[in-house]
Amino acid sequence: MPRLKVKHEQLKQVKKQLPYLRHLFEVEEENIIPEGRYKQCTISIFKDWIYEEDYDLIFIEDVDEIQSRRNKYRNFVESLSELTDVFILAKRRSKRPSCIFKPSDVNYLIKMCEFDKLTEDRGKRYTLLIPEYSAVYQEGYDWYNNLWYRDSEKVKTLIELANKHGLHRIKDL
Repeated sequence: MPRLKVKHEQLKQVKKQLPYLRHLFEVEEENIIPEGRYKQCTISIFKDWIYEEDYDLIFIEDVDEIQSRRNKYRNFVESLSELTDVFILAKRRSKRPSCIFKPSDVNYLIKMCEFDKLTEDRGKRYTLLIPEYSAVYQEGYDWYNNLWYRDSEKVKTLIELANKHGLHRIKDL
């Protein structure tokens, strides 16, 4: 069974550690940050923001480099799932609300994230809930992913884990 139904107690715990979660994705992000509910940073293969004159670093054709980038993100998510419980926030295309489920194992989690298809043009295909660290990790575009968090001390562990796999924390503009 690839995904597990989240038990009522688990769901309560997720909602307790990640309050206002629904608002994080329903409202424009800049409206959430000033309210102080979540802080945001970016996780990237780059050490800083890439600007127009260096766009060739984002849009590459080197197959080995693309695979290396995919592996960094994959390895980070694998390690994250070994560190703590990770849940997937599945957005629905219909008007029905999103649902939360727990992957049965790391292989299913990796399959859901589709790292083998990751490029600079793809984004927001997966959103991972990390309740123990009061954090939400979401795929972005141009090799930049978003990390929303509520506790600056707890998130340090996630940043260190990302660094271990060749990813970098970039403070938002």
